[in-house]
Amino acid sequence: MYSFTCVCGALYIGETGRLLITRINEHLNIRTKNLTVVGTHIINSQCQANKNCFKIVKSFGDQPFQKRKFYEKVVINKHKHNPSLLNVQDKYCTELDFWF
Repeated sequence: MYSFTCVCGALYIGETGRLLITRINEHLNIRTKNLTVVGTHIINSQCQANKNCFKIVKSFGDQPFQKRKFYEKVVINKHKHNPSLLNVQDKYCTELDFWF
């Protein structure tokens, strides 16, 4: 699990089962039609972002996907009142809403 903190203060919480650098490169690739929430933020806010804006929050190793998704939802829920949280714009963020 990882977080993205933009220079403007925007925050995004994410998870991936792949190498983190792969996911970071997807977020920072703003020349694609399939922009991520982070990429959309970078373009719309004209922010400067780089790999240093990302950090590992928790490593799950080979644990099941469901544990990563559940913990991600817990951390997002912890920040849900933060007006700079980008996850509220993320259409995939709602899949575990029944827990909260």
